[in-house]
Amino acid sequence: INDHPKYFLPLKVHTLAWNANGTKLATGSTDHSIRIWSLDRLSSSSSSSSSSISSERRGHEGAVEQVAWSPIDNDIFASASTDK
Repeated sequence: INDHPKYFLPLKVHTLAWNANGTKLATGSTDHSIRIWSLDRLSSSSSSSSSSISSERRGHEGAVEQVAWSPIDNDIFASASTDK
């Protein structure tokens, strides 16, 4: 992810987690943000895929230390931070 020029993440990613069906990746960073990456398969007969940031969440006052997805809902996740 950090090597992709369009989506360069200038700060360290502390945590990442895939949702249950493997279509979304959540990353938590030292810049207090959570980024949700969507994986789009180009075709069912191809192993090719592409990714893009579908959402960026901010609100923590400290580095994001953990992200986790709900095992029953592919759109719900939780995060933990070093907030005081």
